[in-house]
Amino acid sequence: PARSLCCVDRRLGTGNAHGAWSNRPERAPEEKRAFARGLKSRMLNIHLYPSPLTHESRILKESQAIASFSDFSCIVLVGAAGRGLTDAEMLDEGRTTMRFSRDVPAWLPATIGKVLGVAAWSWRVFRCFSTKPVSCINCHSLSTLPLGVALKFRTGAKLVYDPHELETESNGLGGFR
Repeated sequence: PARSLCCVDRRLGTGNAHGAWSNRPERAPEEKRAFARGLKSRMLNIHLYPSPLTHESRILKESQAIASFSDFSCIVLVGAAGRGLTDAEMLDEGRTTMRFSRDVPAWLPATIGKVLGVAAWSWRVFRCFSTKPVSCINCHSLSTLPLGVALKFRTGAKLVYDPHELETESNGLGGFR
């Protein structure tokens, strides 16, 4: 089934995550032209973080503050799919969570599988948002920064790097003390 962008669909009329239009009647030609003219003024803010987004209170608080004090049409929190979680979930009127799969073949060695999983997730997110009217991209970890830079160059959006902790203190990483 096609993943819905929730507030992106409703406010921007851009269809689902796979690029198709949502389940509404075909637009008349004059309505399509009016929509295309209005699309340039739409503002979409995406937040990239490669987790299932179930306990990320900091991202939720930041996005809620941004929604309250900005002119963004929609804020999308982009994370990784998880067992028992929906692909798209509307948090409130202006915020949506979308989760993309990191699935790779199980027979791959763990390290290679993890690297390819991040690459697969990044490609799915890039494919979804590279044609959307993104005006601001927030990267919340170092691993999402290459994806954020690629989307920035593709969409012309502003890029914000907002790490939540020192990357060397992340789980499983070591650094100099």
